[in-house]
Amino acid sequence: MRCLVGLANRQPDVAGRFCEGRGYLVVGAAPGELTGVDEADPADLSNWWRPYLGDEGPRWSPHWVLVDDHIVLIVEVAAPRIGDPVHSIRKEGGGTGKGAGIRDGDIFIRHPGQTEKVTSRELDALIKRATTGQRLSGLRVSLVEPEAVPVVDMPLDAAVSRWIDEQRQKRLHSLREHQRPHPAPRPTRNSRSGNSGPAGLRTRDVQELERRQGAGETLTDDELASLEEAHALIANTMSQIAQNFMPNINTVPEARSADEYEAQIEQYLQECRIRLPGVLRALAAKQHPVCRFALHNDTETNFPAVEVVLHVPGDIEAVAPDDSVPDLPAPPTPYGPKTKDPFNIGSALMPSLLRPPNVPALWIGQQVRIENGGSVTLHFDPVNLRPRKTVMLPDLVLLPQANASDSITATWQATSTGLDGVARGETVIALKRLDTSGARDPNAENFGD
Repeated sequence: MRCLVGLANRQPDVAGRFCEGRGYLVVGAAPGELTGVDEADPADLSNWWRPYLGDEGPRWSPHWVLVDDHIVLIVEVAAPRIGDPVHSIRKEGGGTGKGAGIRDGDIFIRHPGQTEKVTSRELDALIKRATTGQRLSGLRVSLVEPEAVPVVDMPLDAAVSRWIDEQRQKRLHSLREHQRPHPAPRPTRNSRSGNSGPAGLRTRDVQELERRQGAGETLTDDELASLEEAHALIANTMSQIAQNFMPNINTVPEARSADEYEAQIEQYLQECRIRLPGVLRALAAKQHPVCRFALHNDTETNFPAVEVVLHVPGDIEAVAPDDSVPDLPAPPTPYGPKTKDPFNIGSALMPSLLRPPNVPALWIGQQVRIENGGSVTLHFDPVNLRPRKTVMLPDLVLLPQANASDSITATWQATSTGLDGVARGETVIALKRLDTSGARDPNAENFGD
């Protein structure tokens, strides 16, 4: 056991000068002495020696050689490599006399002609050998849930175009009403001939009916009808007076020309066309299941600050599951006179609907950066990954479009601040088609709502 550990703990450059770095332990022969050993099954040797060497111990293989009718065992120890761990004894063993035997945790190294315990300087060199050039490996990225990602069956272009056309007609309605010729108002008749109807009531007659009603006297049906019609006639007359002779007290005339108003509408619709796809994606994300990817460490190595970049090809986008639905811009005010707002209260209460800057990437809680653009690239923030552990990556929503196939093969790569190299792999994402029968038509009239 001492010799096996000592040969495995050699430095690669020194060991490489002899036998391509391999070491050989001869059992059953010595200078001037040939005793031989009993041949044993290699599986038995492995079972006998594993408790002393450990499961991750030196790499060795046995060879049985016949020499002058004696069986000699030659144990070949693999050449040491950069990145190999520091090998040590894992179980106390026998032996007699001073310095005999081995103890759990003993570290040996091979010198010319002898095997000795490691010195502090030699231990530093072994630790450097173990950490220099070690490559990142043994990682996996898998989609934990859902079992299949629903495909988005959303004709964005057609839906957006129809909504734009409907909004254009809706916003132009006030202008068309203003441009439509209106007939001159008919003069209001304040009286009719005779005393057969309520319009024939004189002012003092109305006042008398009001006095009697206020005193609690019961009026006849004809008297009540006459009084109600008189009140309506008075209200209508006062309204016409206000509209015809006092327009500047409550309203402001329209200052925009028809062309300017139509230009405002087109600018508004252009802003909507830019934002509507984001609105539809956010709405779809509210209905789709959250995707959860997992990062697995299948090794005994501790990987610090592992950063994963996942690329999903094809016609697909990704959004945050809790992302708010973007606002559409405020439409232009309808064409025509406006009610005065002398204290500017409306402007003070109007929420800001300015379009946010056109940022190509989206952050989810500072844990993953999403890059959409014909395909999706996900940059996950670094995580510490312990041996044989799994870490769940941040949630997100994938939105594959209708022309996607039954599955998508995503590629990923991972790096760590503590190890050299780049780990790479593939993750298959299954897709499924939803039954859209009975679903709300995205081109319905209330689509804009």
